[in-house]
Amino acid sequence: MIMNGKNTKGCQCLFVLLIVLQIFTGTDGQSGPCVPIKNGQGQIPYLVPVPEDHRNGTVLETINFLDPSKITLSVAVGNSYVAFDTTTRQLRLVRSLDYETETEHRLTINCREKDKSFSSNFQIWVRVADVNDNRPQFTQGGSYSTSVSEEHHTSV
Repeated sequence: MIMNGKNTKGCQCLFVLLIVLQIFTGTDGQSGPCVPIKNGQGQIPYLVPVPEDHRNGTVLETINFLDPSKITLSVAVGNSYVAFDTTTRQLRLVRSLDYETETEHRLTINCREKDKSFSSNFQIWVRVADVNDNRPQFTQGGSYSTSVSEEHHTSV
């Protein structure tokens, strides 16, 4: 489209991009009612590090929002390892984690503002941290020994 002798095609794309950014981050570019808050700042995706040795039923985190009374949450895409309670906003472990099998589990949460038809999704990424859960096994009977020369140099 040409307007006042200038090509406005790029402007249309920019306008669409701004609308998409507002859906995910709110009008101020940093927070909105549907943006989860962690350490005082909006965080998308919402990252939750969890050691693989946490027990089933453990509450991993309660997810906060600027004003939870203004939104309705629902699970759009679930996960068999973690569950999200949309009322308490608690993320709970429901199945044992194993870093060696899978290092990340994702959920997609839908957030809808109560006073508007505005709705958006955000993801929760549960990052599994490795724990030394495999004890060393010694297959030979007896004792083990080794020696290292004092002149042995290693590079770091």
